[in-house]
Amino acid sequence: MMNEGFNIQCGLQFGGQCLATGPECEVPVKTCGAILSADTGGTQWQDPVEVTGNEIKAAPSCRDYTVKGYPEEIIGGQHVSGPCWPGVGQTWTIKYRPPVKLYIYSCGGYESAVERPLEAAGWQQHTEVISYSGHAPGEWMWSKEFTEGDSTSVTIENNQLVGGVFGKCVS
Repeated sequence: MMNEGFNIQCGLQFGGQCLATGPECEVPVKTCGAILSADTGGTQWQDPVEVTGNEIKAAPSCRDYTVKGYPEEIIGGQHVSGPCWPGVGQTWTIKYRPPVKLYIYSCGGYESAVERPLEAAGWQQHTEVISYSGHAPGEWMWSKEFTEGDSTSVTIENNQLVGGVFGKCVS
């Protein structure tokens, strides 16, 4: 019998061998938040990749960009980069597993694609200067924590989008 949120397959162990199991051994199982996928207008973005350092490749399907300057707290999270230049009027949907903090960024010159809709939806702008190779650096990152639900959407306006999303588990 399995109780939601609990792992009953624990028990008395000796030398790595399981000697007993039972409900008296229930241990809460915590799942960490993460980005699951992203798409714009039905066009799938890249699969999430782990953020292991202070720079990451972006837009691999069409360019060889590098993103730098994001907050160190993102390291250990995930990154999803999209196809080049999703256009005005498309809906960008990000699917996630809570609890997660999402960080949306845009390269300089394209921030108007998401700036107003994100601020209107309560996303907080960061002051870190994000560097996106081949484009002007700037303070073009916004974040928001999600403790419930399974997706969030942004309508791209005023410009094409050149950017992506980071996600990090929130404890």
